[in-house]
Amino acid sequence: MKPLQLFSFAAAATVLVLMIINSAHAGPGFGLERAPGQPACGSILLGVGDGISVTVSGDFSLWSLDPRESLSIKSGTVIVDAPDESSNWTVVLSCDSPSGQLTEYNGSQNIPYPRKISFPLRVRAEGGNTVDLPAGGELISGQGDAAVSFSLEQRTSWYDQPLPDGRVYRMVVTFISSIEP
Repeated sequence: MKPLQLFSFAAAATVLVLMIINSAHAGPGFGLERAPGQPACGSILLGVGDGISVTVSGDFSLWSLDPRESLSIKSGTVIVDAPDESSNWTVVLSCDSPSGQLTEYNGSQNIPYPRKISFPLRVRAEGGNTVDLPAGGELISGQGDAAVSFSLEQRTSWYDQPLPDGRVYRMVVTFISSIEP
């Protein structure tokens, strides 16, 4: 069973922007991508794999990170459409950052000695688990169709620096769904 990559996102200096891709089923009609500065909101069908389809809805277009607030939160919904009501499924998270922190990026590649947001990103599901990155792990599991609210939670500090034009803070977070046999 090949896992279905649900979505990834990137963050600008003080703005979170969602990049949505589906590499497990690349080809016409599968996956959407949002680059820094482009809005990513509404409902987006991310793909179908092994009879399961997953849609993410929410507005991740402008997330201002402010050290005056103890926690910045963006909310969305993962909608799972299972093949039948007896299908057991799981959604697991991973990220590409060894520290779980948003890292400075110049738009085409990571840079040497990058600046990082002080705290790792956390993802919390309503009625599910809280996943601290970079550890990753199971966010939610269920049976049949489901719509589950989740939140992206980012703490910042006064040590987090604004970046020069053309640079962003970035990390790819991957939601992977699978159906249990």
